[in-house]
Amino acid sequence: MISPAAELRLVVARGFAARLRGLHAFQAFTGGVGLWLVPCRAIHSVRMRYDIDVVFLDKKLRVVRVVENLRPNRLAWCRGAASVVELPAGYCATTPGYETALARALADATG
Repeated sequence: MISPAAELRLVVARGFAARLRGLHAFQAFTGGVGLWLVPCRAIHSVRMRYDIDVVFLDKKLRVVRVVENLRPNRLAWCRGAASVVELPAGYCATTPGYETALARALADATG
């Protein structure tokens, strides 16, 4: 189980190339690190080697949809989303109060 006090740090992918590369730039995706894709309302896990949790956010950075344990070679989208945070698989289920950790990480990432 991931500690509820564990800090979450987000890597921000804003440009087209960075969003396209996405998690493919990571050999492994673990611990308290996530990828924030801005803007984004749909993601894929094509050619990924591991599952991920996906959190869709609206323009006010509120959670509008969560897809837990998205397997490789799948798609996920949310019409009302403005951005997406990709997290290690199981993060949402095993981190009590993950939304609070996510809100802190988003605030840190936006400066």
